[in-house]
Amino acid sequence: MLSLSQVKSRLQGAEPGDVSLRIKAGLPIPLVDLRVVDENMRDVPCDGKNAGEVVVRAPWLTQGYFKNPEASEHLWRRRVTLHTTDIGVIDGEGFLQINRSDQGCHQDGGRVDLLARPSSAFSRSTMR
Repeated sequence: MLSLSQVKSRLQGAEPGDVSLRIKAGLPIPLVDLRVVDENMRDVPCDGKNAGEVVVRAPWLTQGYFKNPEASEHLWRRRVTLHTTDIGVIDGEGFLQINRSDQGCHQDGGRVDLLARPSSAFSRSTMR
């Protein structure tokens, strides 16, 4: 667990139809250092617009993949933070929103680019 989808008390009266708040992953929990960074590991502005890779540090994170040192090296590229490969933004309130994964989605043994193949399951008409 890295974030908690609990709404700040001053935001609890938000409109039920306010999807922008409901789609966020939440706020980092204590002992989690969660950042959104550019390709040079510099923090991007927390304005809800500038996207970057979500990287994280916490005492309970995995040290790597079982019997897969190459994947483990990619996971901990800089040996300081775990690279999630998720692309996200942090808004001015500190809420994380994950926009997509850099790795895409795997289905039937192959990679599926979710941006190139939108699913009708996420259409506005089915989310009521």
